[in-house]
Amino acid sequence: MSIYSLFVDQNTNDLYISDIGAYTFRIQRWTLNGATAGVTVAGANGPGPALNQISVIYGLFVDLNSNIFISDINYHRVTKWTPNAISGILVAGTGVSGSNLTQLNAPQGIWIEQSGNLFVADTGNHRVVKWINGATTGILVAGGQGPGSSSLQLNSPSSVIVDVYGNLFVLDQGNSRIQQFTPGNLIGVTIFDGSRNATFSGLVYSMVMDSFGNLYVADYYGSRVQKISLVSASVCTASTTPSTNNCSSLIFNPNANTVISNLTGNPYAVALDAYNNIYVTDSTIRVYKFSGNTTLPTSANVIIPMTNQTINTGGSTLSQIGLINALFIDQASNNIYLSDTGSYCPPTYCYYYAMNNYRIQLWSLVPGTVAGTTVAGIGVYGAPGLYNTIATSYDLYLDSNGTLFVSDYGNHRVTKWIRNSVSGIFVAGTGISGSNLTYLNGPRGVWVYDNGDLLVVDSYNHRVVKWSMNATSGILVAGGLGQGPFSVQLSYPTAIVMDSYGNMFILDSGNQRIQLFTPGSNIGITVFDGSYNSAFSMSSSSMAMDSFGNLYVPDFNGMRIQKINVVSSSSCTGMLCSRQ
Repeated sequence: MSIYSLFVDQNTNDLYISDIGAYTFRIQRWTLNGATAGVTVAGANGPGPALNQISVIYGLFVDLNSNIFISDINYHRVTKWTPNAISGILVAGTGVSGSNLTQLNAPQGIWIEQSGNLFVADTGNHRVVKWINGATTGILVAGGQGPGSSSLQLNSPSSVIVDVYGNLFVLDQGNSRIQQFTPGNLIGVTIFDGSRNATFSGLVYSMVMDSFGNLYVADYYGSRVQKISLVSASVCTASTTPSTNNCSSLIFNPNANTVISNLTGNPYAVALDAYNNIYVTDSTIRVYKFSGNTTLPTSANVIIPMTNQTINTGGSTLSQIGLINALFIDQASNNIYLSDTGSYCPPTYCYYYAMNNYRIQLWSLVPGTVAGTTVAGIGVYGAPGLYNTIATSYDLYLDSNGTLFVSDYGNHRVTKWIRNSVSGIFVAGTGISGSNLTYLNGPRGVWVYDNGDLLVVDSYNHRVVKWSMNATSGILVAGGLGQGPFSVQLSYPTAIVMDSYGNMFILDSGNQRIQLFTPGSNIGITVFDGSYNSAFSMSSSSMAMDSFGNLYVPDFNGMRIQKINVVSSSSCTGMLCSRQ
């Protein structure tokens, strides 16, 4: 005998079990008052497609009227057995596997609302479908975008729960996580990551919730049951007048497209111009430009430096560069800004130590340019008290007034350099690492609003902080709840891009994902999973967006540039639940 599913009827104190054996294939009811034998209430006619038969059952539910709902994985259906019935009634699926909304494919967990509406974990279709009482077709309520790990996707979901507020909880088996979907929302929020500390494996069939909202998951490979304790609860309140232009619902292709491959070094930064030409810098101390359908680097793609390309090891003259950690293209002036703060290796004493230029250079993109101009830094390592120096910088931003913002990773600050100035001005951080909102710790990506407000990817604090103009303290806008994989957490974020809707995209490198935060929300939506098919590594540190909304990420370990294509976009029609 194998018991794949259990259900406790709290009204009658009865236990229902799916007794699936070589000859049984039945549902039994056992009273919990010391009974020594059970009563068969469904099946017991061998496995088969007839309505008086069942096969392997991973989902059972008994409603308030003692009707038994049975999810039949082999016959792709859910049947309803009324009290004392000798045959079931088909309530979901057709008995034949399929992917349209009249069909199911290997369903597992089920849940019945008091209204009689049925929720089915349609495992083989990687979705959850709701069947209105008496309907012949289902309604998609989660997943259904193919198997994947973005916030719009599921991967072999196995169990479902609906709480008293109408929130849907899905045991997303293939992604080893639990997703929450607020009513009417197809965007899932990861409330628990089962892969963290190997809490539960990728083979989990069952999940239940107690009266306090805690969740319990049967960890198959761990031979144990794991309790996921509720820390705090909130009630989701819907917006009665959602704005039609304050956010965008975006779907990205879960498979990255390699647009540049076989780089000879590890890529550090990527940028795009107004014509969507791609600029890349890598560890060979070169800056490349790729136009049109060019996908392989050659000497013809190298735009900086323009001399001694074949033997380039870097240097400190204005016609030379060191390792470039960041790029910014000023489309108005057709100039490119280089964070020339990485190391290079002088040929005469390369074996002893490397050198750094610690400067920001401006190069014209006009063909034939052979030298740049230093616009920030003086060529020596910056110290916290020196405003005319910089240390290692992983991002730059030039605002519409020509003011340059430098994210100074080594000095835990962001400085502002007004055009033609010889010294920077503190605009974020103190120059000393720290975790409260007056400090930064290893800042990387930066973005500046038109009003002068600044967004900083505070990498080692696992957060994004907004600094209003002239402020001495930041405002938390994403992360900041410790390092982690949840929808309200980040792990060593490295880059930021804002779109025209005010949506914030974060390259969450430590979690190998791209998170979208809609305006005013601190709940991230995973729009791309970089671990899927090894799209990009945890070492990726830059991200850019083209004029069509597609994203580009340098895959550091793969020595290539990955394009993440936007599949569809639409106006926001709802709001994510936030804590009250």
